[in-house]
Amino acid sequence: MTCQTPERLLRQAPWIRSLAVLVGLTAGCQGFLEFEGQTHAVTIPALSETNCPVGWTGDTLPAALVDDLDWSLTQVFVAIGDQADSEVARRNAGTADAVRIVSLSLQMTDTSDATDMQSSFGFLAGIEIFVESSKAGSDLPRVLIAHNATIPNGATTLPLQVCQDVDLHPYLAEGLRITTELVPRSCLRGEVTYRAAYIGLVRPTQ
Repeated sequence: MTCQTPERLLRQAPWIRSLAVLVGLTAGCQGFLEFEGQTHAVTIPALSETNCPVGWTGDTLPAALVDDLDWSLTQVFVAIGDQADSEVARRNAGTADAVRIVSLSLQMTDTSDATDMQSSFGFLAGIEIFVESSKAGSDLPRVLIAHNATIPNGATTLPLQVCQDVDLHPYLAEGLRITTELVPRSCLRGEVTYRAAYIGLVRPTQ
């Protein structure tokens, strides 16, 4: 069984037709099954006016906001791992042996209140998302899984460039945790509730 470059991904991201990216997607994906979907909604809570004044700018976001963002993203990646397991089970193919993500986008569920950078993904100018194990003493390294360095002011959708060669399976097995490195534009005065739309690949145990 050979996995192909996902046709839906080609339609959603025409830039991926470049030869280099196509080679990266198709190389070494023997035996992978494609799956896609959306996660359940998660929320990044708003900060109080004291912690996030109108027009705030700075280099360091409040720790509570970073923790809430990291927690929400952890829920997203755990949900993708659960869906990978469900896909293997649905096809009666055994158990998951490797899980990769090839497309990932965060989408606000209600954009009516996203009026500025303090009520949307626009509170960030850039983001790097890292996956690590939550197991004490784990040998798994902290690795970059996705990033976006050009987030528009007032963005209600956050497309991410995914590091497609990262296997999430060992992290999911030990208890996955997401941490971030952020370039803030402002802080968050209005809560942001979002879902993640994704395309993934899962390889059943051989």
